[in-house]
Order: sequence, then C-alpha cells, then structure tokens
Amino acid sequence: MAKQPDPWRTLAGEIQALRRELAEVKRRSPYAGAGMAPNGNNGVQVDGDLIVSGNFKLDGQGDVDGSLDVGGSLRLDGTGTVGGTWKSSQFDGNLGTGAPGTTGWAFDDSRAILPELVLRPGSIGNDSLTEPVRAARLHDDAKGFGVGTAFATILTATITVPAGYTQALIMSACVGATAYNNTTAVDFLYTRLVVSPGGLLAGWAIGSVDVDASGTGVSYDFRSGLLTGLTPGTTLTFTGQVSSAFGAWAGASYNVANLDAAILWLR
Repeated sequence: MAKQPDPWRTLAGEIQALRRELAEVKRRSPYAGAGMAPNGNNGVQVDGDLIVSGNFKLDGQGDVDGSLDVGGSLRLDGTGTVGGTWKSSQFDGNLGTGAPGTTGWAFDDSRAILPELVLRPGSIGNDSLTEPVRAARLHDDAKGFGVGTAFATILTATITVPAGYTQALIMSACVGATAYNNTTAVDFLYTRLVVSPGGLLAGWAIGSVDVDASGTGVSYDFRSGLLTGLTPGTTLTFTGQVSSAFGAWAGASYNVANLDAAILWLR
C-alpha cells in the first residue's frame, strides 16, 4: 500500500490525542479548577468566596468560612454556620468597633447590629435579660434629737446611681418620728422626706400630728415617685426632717426617728 501523506498521519494523531483528552475529562471531577470540590459527606466545599448574582437557597446545612455575597435573596431551610461576618449591602456602620451606623445590618459571633427589632410579646424571658431592673433599699435612724420651729435634718441616707441606669422608681420612702413636747402648750410635730435631686416627690402634704403639752406624738411622711434623667455615678440623697409649729422641744432620749426607702433602678 502506498505511503500516506504527512497530513493524514497528523490528523490521525490529533484524533487519538482528542480521545485521550476526552477520557481524561470524563475521569476528572466536574469541580476541577472551580475552587470547590465534594467533601465526601454529600456536600460541596468552596475554598474561596462564593458569589451569587441571583437568589440563593440552602435546604441543608451550610458552613461559610470566608465571605458570601448574594445579589438576590438568601433562603435557609436548614442550618447556616458563618465563620466570618454577615452584613447587608446597605450596612454603613462598623461591626468591629460597635459603631451602629444609620442603615443595614451586620453580625458575627460576638455582636449584632440591627435596625428596628420587632419581637412577639413574651418572646424574651427575664432569664435572658441582663438585669433590666435592680432593687435597692436605704435606712437610717436617729435618737435624742430636739425639735425646732424650722425643719432640720435628723436623718440622711445616700445611694449611688449604678452604671447603665438612668431612672429610679421609688416604690416607697418614709420618715417616721416620735418626739416629746416638753412645752406647756399644745403643738404640732411635722415630718417630711426630701430627695436630692427630686425634692418632695409625689404629693404636697407633710406628716403632721398634734401633741399635747408634756405629751408624745408620732408623725409619718410617706413618699413615692419616679426620678428620670439620672446620671450613673451620681448620688441620690434622702433626708428626713422634723419641725414643730410653735415652740422648741428639748432633746430627749426617747425621741427616735427612722428613714426607709425601697428603690427600683431602671435603664
């Protein structure tokens, strides 16, 4: 048989090479060169960033160690685990420094910055909150004091506004005093409780009782109220004061007084 020309041999070689390449492609993973591969657990591992220009739906579990950019909607029917940060394209804050920005959302494993958060009633239990309310109480007592015609402070109790709180709901505050009228005329024993800042709190009347000459009287002043706009670290001062209407009463060992207050700190 006559020798075939060189072009024939070249064409045959190309066909053989093409067959080998097709066989190699058939054996090769369809993910080769794509930055992803099966993980051997019925899943796909993506080594780089996953960028989706349309919608992204995940029916199973997804683990993202890098970034995930989705131009459309993202739907998770299973569990999603993110090793980095998730944020919306409109987010203009700084998650690292805690700057909230003005729009968008972002979160990682240490903090979340969200727009308005709407929750169903009762969806957060008290155990999940970090001390939204803190209780406190105050007490002071005195004895042996005298009573004059001008209000004088005989009781003082102070408390510091705790960090993170700006309001004080004073559930109950009371000054009670027992004093002996050693004069020769009927007189009145007045008591009042003053909070600084805050003044007399709710109500205008003060404790008052008429006391006979050489008699003993007991007077109480009860208060409650809400103080707002407080600065953490500043001091609230509760003072109990007494006075008479007409004359000065000498000090006596059985003149006694108490001041008590119950407070709820609010954020």
